[in-house]
Formats: sequence, C-alpha cells, structure tokens
Amino acid sequence: MEGYVAHLKAKMTKFPTDEMVAKQAKRLYRKGFGNGRTLAEYLAAIPQIPERLLVGDPRFPDLILVDARYSIEKLCFLAGIAISHGCHRALGPDIGSNEAYWIRAQNGRKNDYKPAAACCASFDADERGLSVHEGLAYYIQHRKQLDGYAMAFPTATLHVDGRNILYLECLNSCPELDYLSEDVGYLRCGSASRLQ
Repeated sequence: MEGYVAHLKAKMTKFPTDEMVAKQAKRLYRKGFGNGRTLAEYLAAIPQIPERLLVGDPRFPDLILVDARYSIEKLCFLAGIAISHGCHRALGPDIGSNEAYWIRAQNGRKNDYKPAAACCASFDADERGLSVHEGLAYYIQHRKQLDGYAMAFPTATLHVDGRNILYLECLNSCPELDYLSEDVGYLRCGSASRLQ
C-alpha cells in the first residue's frame, strides 16, 4: 500500500508542468494567439511554470497562463469580449508587456459585494489585484467559473478619473469589459487577485 501511495504522490507532483503548459497554451493558440507562429513555435515561447507556483495555495486555487503581448483591445477581440462604449474611450494607450508568464489567482467570488478599494486595503502582503491582461487570461482559461458573475480588476483604474476600475461582466451571454466605482460594492461582483 505504501508503494502505491508513493506512486500516486510522485504522479501528482509531475502532472502540472508540461501537461498544464501545453493545455493552456493550446487554448490561447486556438483563440488566435501566436502572431502567425505555428503551435510548436508558440509553445516554445511559453515559459515553464515557476516552481513556487506549482505548490497549491487555497487562497489562489487557479494556475493561469497570461500572454500579455497583446493590447487589451486585441485580447478582448480574441476572447470574444465586447468593450463598453464608455470604457473603450477611457482605456487610454495600452500596448501590452511583451511577455508571457504564469500566475496563481482567485476569481473574486470571495470578495463578492465588497468595494474594490476595501479589498485592496485588506489584501495580504503577498497578494495583489489582477491586471486586465491577467483577468482576461483567467476568463479564457476558466470561462465556466465566471458564468453569472462579474470579476473586478481592482488595480486597473481608468486614466480619465482614477476612481473607476475595469471589470469583466459575464452575467449575460456576451461578456463585456466595462467600468465601475472602486468605492461601491456590487452583487455578484468581486475583486480578483493573485499571488505576488
């Protein structure tokens, strides 16, 4: 019996790396990520999962591949997400960060109905709010988790006023990137965060 348990433990520790990298990269590639590269070339440009993120953390249960080499507008287009008119005008310049990386995150449900400003003030020392790129990557990788919910990006303030933040509304059949006040709590909407 001990040998079988050791076999299972060894299998569990090996699982995520190569298989998880390929699974999430293929999902992005099928959406149109890759910039004209073949799937093999795209996979070769994806970094391995950092060792510290392979260890599970109940606060941040989901491992997410973020490809931030695209603008927010392009990411929304690839993911089939509409951008509200007011939000579209207020996004400001955005060219992405020219990198792909991994995060361990939570989708905001634990912060349901709490104002984003209050969530940021109560984040743990090793926690920070998701960026828009990270939130859109979360949506692509775990869309079903967000059905009927709105995920707020508490560190993504609009450049026009600095008091409104971006959020992804998945309450209807067509998800939409929009903005809301950081000082008000909303039902079925919470601030998503990640391990820093």
